[in-house]
Amino acid sequence: MFFNKNSRFNIVLLLFIVFLSVSVLVRFVFFMVEVGNLDLGILSVIKIFAVGMFYDSVAFLYYIPFVVLFLILIPNRVFDSKIGRFFTYTFLTTQFFAFLFNGVSEWFFWQEFGKRFNFIAVDYLVYTQEVIHNILESYPVGSIVIAIFILSCIMLYLLYTKTTLLKNSFNSQESF
Repeated sequence: MFFNKNSRFNIVLLLFIVFLSVSVLVRFVFFMVEVGNLDLGILSVIKIFAVGMFYDSVAFLYYIPFVVLFLILIPNRVFDSKIGRFFTYTFLTTQFFAFLFNGVSEWFFWQEFGKRFNFIAVDYLVYTQEVIHNILESYPVGSIVIAIFILSCIMLYLLYTKTTLLKNSFNSQESF
């Protein structure tokens, strides 16, 4: 059963919580930066965050089917093995890294264009070499990547040691 105390599908819940947390944090930062330009009525503020959380949840639904499929298909003895745990921890760390990297990238995009990722970011895919060269010249990419990686590892460590959600994922006996 999904999301019971001892289910490997707790990993999906964990990913959703982290994804949504990073998304809400990014939205809150943008909100604080633009607070002077916004209608600060309570309904407007609620709408900004509620609609944003809805869109973020939909975005997560595009991402998660492959993870669920993997969790359904992998046998218990492989998932619960040392290699399975190592793969799971590595996968979670890379996902946390991707979520955080996206948030940090949006911040730099916002500083440059005053908007979240949009058609400008897609247009830049056509000129990938030039854009990457410009980014590497303009920002301390190596330091940013290292900081995000360290933060991702810290997140995994804290989620493993301070919650049972991840630990209990390996104590399950899921059947196909």
